[in-house]
Amino acid sequence: MKKVQTVLGHHHDSVLAQPVLREMAVKAHKDGDSAFSYGRLHRQEQARAEAAAARFAKTWKKASRPKLRSWLR
Repeated sequence: MKKVQTVLGHHHDSVLAQPVLREMAVKAHKDGDSAFSYGRLHRQEQARAEAAAARFAKTWKKASRPKLRSWLR
């Protein structure tokens, strides 16, 4: 379950970072500064969230094996 929580935490962090980066980009643009770097960081966070979602499926499959749920019986 620790691995499941870690993967979910990475996904959560990336999802929360995306709107913050977007707001920072909008502010930079309004101030006449370049927003390109914020856009690149936003895309990187999107990729991290997508990768974490993909890792979650594999991690959950392992964590929910019947062998590991024997304590439920």
